[in-house]
Amino acid sequence: MPKGMSISAALQQLGLTNEATEKEVKQAYKDLARIWHPDRFQNDERLGARTEAQIKVINEARTVAVTYLEKHGHFLHVGREQQKQSQSRARYRPSNQEREPFQKKKQERPKPAEPDQKEKAPKPKQAKQEKPITPDVDSSFHIDQGSLVIVFVLLLLVSFLFMLGSSLINPPEEKLKSLTRKIILTNEKSDLRKEWEVRRAKEKVNQIVEAVIPLEKTVADTFFTLGSDKAWVSEVQGPPNQIKGGEWHYEYSTISFGGGKVIGWNSSTTTPLKTGMPLDSIWLFPNPYFKIGSFREEVIALQGVPDVIDGDLWTYGKATVEFSADTVAFWENDHQNILKAR
Repeated sequence: MPKGMSISAALQQLGLTNEATEKEVKQAYKDLARIWHPDRFQNDERLGARTEAQIKVINEARTVAVTYLEKHGHFLHVGREQQKQSQSRARYRPSNQEREPFQKKKQERPKPAEPDQKEKAPKPKQAKQEKPITPDVDSSFHIDQGSLVIVFVLLLLVSFLFMLGSSLINPPEEKLKSLTRKIILTNEKSDLRKEWEVRRAKEKVNQIVEAVIPLEKTVADTFFTLGSDKAWVSEVQGPPNQIKGGEWHYEYSTISFGGGKVIGWNSSTTTPLKTGMPLDSIWLFPNPYFKIGSFREEVIALQGVPDVIDGDLWTYGKATVEFSADTVAFWENDHQNILKAR
């Protein structure tokens, strides 16, 4: 664990910037403590030692950040001192005493030997060239600047008339219509191509699922699931022993309803509920485990139907899986129930 951790290093350990608040510091500490908690790796000495070392670094980073906040109230000045030091080093100029050895060396440099003046040969004088005599040119063949301007204006006028005539023959509206037709035809072809590729991909996935991972075909009238209405639950599970508000009790098991639909349950081992969660055949899971960011369908395919569903919290025995926006945000094992997760 580093000693005397700086405030910039503490913010870097917590994954924060100098604009972070006290609430963000505490939340970042909680997230990292949950990820690096040593109890998660009790069965692995190497990972357990690593997590213990990392949790010490995280604790020190939190202490340094909170202490700095209590003293200054913000982190806005963090990093400016290093920038000032780098600027001061960039503007550093040596003193006169430091320059003296270099100036002496510069003075002691030998001057290049001058060539002997006697060896210099006089340059021969070039003879003056006489200007050629140009004959008189007749002024009738001379083109003045005004004539060039007139020719240029005539060329511009001719080009403008040509463009105007072409636009009258084939107006811009017709060009736009023809271009629009081409674009529509191109888009129609691309949409048909995309539809064909999607259909082909679904067929391949269905073939792989049927050949490699055959899914169990469940009969629809043998279970209820999330979103089932009360009439269907009563048909499958039977009439409840007790009804309290939005909960139906079957001895030690309960079913929670919201808006007349099943939103959760708690199935006990003594009176298990007839629950199920069918999967769409389009889902294919090549990995033998789920992880943070996996979808609910992956957890169902690998772990099965949970014993307890309480909102975004699923329970398998005493092991739990927590979701956020339909993806796994946190999971935790116990000694008896080991999840298929990494």
